[in-house]
Amino acid sequence: MDSCTIKAMDSELTIGIIGGGQLGRMLLQSAISFSVKCRVYDPHVNAPVQPFCQDITCGAFDDTDAIIKWGQTCDIITYEIEHISVEALKTLKSQGKRIVPDPDILAMIQDKGHQKEFFLSHSIPSAPFKNYQSPKHIGELKWPKVIKSRRFGYDGKGVWVVKDKSELSTIPDQPIIVEDTISIWKECAITVVRNGRGECELMPIVEVVYHDDHNMVDYLIAPADIGIAEQEAIRSMALQIAEKCQLIGILAIEWFITHDKKLLVNEMAPRPHNSGHHTIEALPSSQFDQLMRCLLNLSLGSTTMIRQSAMVNIIGSESESNIHDKVKPLYQMPNVHVHLYGKQWKPFRKMGHITICSDNKPALLETVKTIKEELEK
Repeated sequence: MDSCTIKAMDSELTIGIIGGGQLGRMLLQSAISFSVKCRVYDPHVNAPVQPFCQDITCGAFDDTDAIIKWGQTCDIITYEIEHISVEALKTLKSQGKRIVPDPDILAMIQDKGHQKEFFLSHSIPSAPFKNYQSPKHIGELKWPKVIKSRRFGYDGKGVWVVKDKSELSTIPDQPIIVEDTISIWKECAITVVRNGRGECELMPIVEVVYHDDHNMVDYLIAPADIGIAEQEAIRSMALQIAEKCQLIGILAIEWFITHDKKLLVNEMAPRPHNSGHHTIEALPSSQFDQLMRCLLNLSLGSTTMIRQSAMVNIIGSESESNIHDKVKPLYQMPNVHVHLYGKQWKPFRKMGHITICSDNKPALLETVKTIKEELEK
């Protein structure tokens, strides 16, 4: 047993979490079971983590000096959001702090252009692409194309499907990548966890369905209904990515499966991810438990699925509504688990999620349909 683990068991270790949103909130709920002290850094004192952590330092995510000062009070640091100062994390690492996942992984993933170059250099298939410094630099292309901002995109923001060159004027002047459009059969995701001992676990592959209007995850089904060959290929490439990244921590990887069954990586996230929320109820060790185990350098938990499951996002409607009233009827439904994030209402904001567990796939899908109808009332 290493000294880091011993300190954790003696409750002497302080874990710092950059980001106080719903991911930080659920990570803190897991941390309670490990009996460790946590500190949070977030711009807002009333962030969703607030009910579970009184030790919140307020500061901007790009304030390098403030993050360094805060991080010096922690032993291990993780993050639930990508858009933070990598320079601060690298400085803290040089000062002896453990950063999980490593700042170099975050630096690569922060820039979608660098992500794509990583895939290319390691022969990981992804959609054909080209980097541009600005939409103004795009010459003659065969349209349509998918254009993505290289930095700061999330939840469908920073992504445009462009039908012809005349639409480029609507895209902000910034570094971008231009991808070929893909004929998508299904979208899937897998989560990889790897601790400092080199132990690695893969969570079951999930099938992700996006909302037509706001390009955010609508719901997911676990496990994904795909062939054994596709499953084995995704798992193999996910392990390859984790190895090439020298991952310690957690990594969510999104995939496209084309109609002719080609596998293409879309994007990665070095943190707990929306595609893994169902694991709280569906797996013996959730994605948040697994990250805690990585932070404390403990053995990883089981990733064998207990039951089939689905997860439905609760998205803020265009007109303000009471989320508590909307979900009240759902508490009467068996095997339905409601998670609210304690956020102030905002259109198209993730306000919570609902997990459904079942041993019967048709019944599971029918419950998803019923819940969606209830939320849309």
